[in-house]
Amino acid sequence: MKIDGLKISVENRNNTVVTRFVPEGEGSYRHIRATLDDQNRGFVELVEGNDPPGIDGTEVVSIINGNDQLLERLARAMAVIHFRLFEAEDWYTGIDKALIERGFQIGTTDDGQHVWMTQLATGAVVIISKTFDGGIPSNESEKACVIYQDMQGNAVKIKEADIKDILKLLDNDSLRGLVRYGGEVEIEGMHMEGYTLH
Repeated sequence: MKIDGLKISVENRNNTVVTRFVPEGEGSYRHIRATLDDQNRGFVELVEGNDPPGIDGTEVVSIINGNDQLLERLARAMAVIHFRLFEAEDWYTGIDKALIERGFQIGTTDDGQHVWMTQLATGAVVIISKTFDGGIPSNESEKACVIYQDMQGNAVKIKEADIKDILKLLDNDSLRGLVRYGGEVEIEGMHMEGYTLH
């Protein structure tokens, strides 16, 4: 693995692989650490000295069913977020950065496909993936699916929406307004340019 602007070191500790990403020309006091156990579970986190990450959602991203490609994607996005290291950007960084900044974590479907997921302050769960079967989007220009489920089990599912529109819905808390109690709402495709949902 090679990322412009970062020195990378890898060590194995008790069936756990720890990868450190340190900005070139700087000490290791402030760095990104990726930890993956022998069951491919772990996290990517910002570390300052020996202190664990804070409560800011951008400082820790958990991973299920992790692999080198996913670790690299997350490390690049976190390097841009925390170190302003724009040379680390690649094709995936825009979408990964946008979702990490909104507190999303990496989860999986029952068959092991990755998804972005988060739990909002209201208790609702939001899942973003390429399809309802899973897969994380590669960039902000792709279409994606979103599932919003409130604590009562009411859900909104939007298929093949522009990711930028999904992010607007999240930022405006508009997904909650689409919920119909006692049922599930499915929306096929969505283009919102110039429109706001209330």
